Amino acid sequence: MPIDPVTRYRIRTPQVACQTLQGESVLLNFESGCYYSTEGMGSAIIRLLQQRVTVAEIVGHMARAGAAGTGEAGATVGAFLAELEHEELIALDTGPAPPAWDPPPLRAGDAVGPPTLQKFSDLQDLLLLDPIHDSSEAGWPWAPDTRSPGGR
Repeated sequence: MPIDPVTRYRIRTPQVACQTLQGESVLLNFESGCYYSTEGMGSAIIRLLQQRVTVAEIVGHMARAGAAGTGEAGATVGAFLAELEHEELIALDTGPAPPAWDPPPLRAGDAVGPPTLQKFSDLQDLLLLDPIHDSSEAGWPWAPDTRSPGGR
């Protein structure tokens, strides 16, 4: 399904935390306990989403960066946004439009290769712990035993 070019997306805060350092964006979904990593064009798209720009502005920026022609950039950006949405990392931005947008300078590697999203679940049990409510009298969090009904 094609994405409307005037659509804006946002990172699903507070359910998702996002940080970009040295060209890598890491997103942490507190509801699923999974975390994600993307670099290059994926990280550039994440940075643009944080500026609340439209899909058309993202596609235009990627096309100007030499990532692909506008049509190919549109398909690539659309597929990446669909993946982010499927993983519940982004949501439609229905707030008022932001002020005029000044495109950020592209970084080396922003337009190299299609965007990829790596998913990690190795810390899922730890990230899903609730340190306030899942504590013993000693004060340490405990993970509920999901192997037996009602077990601790």
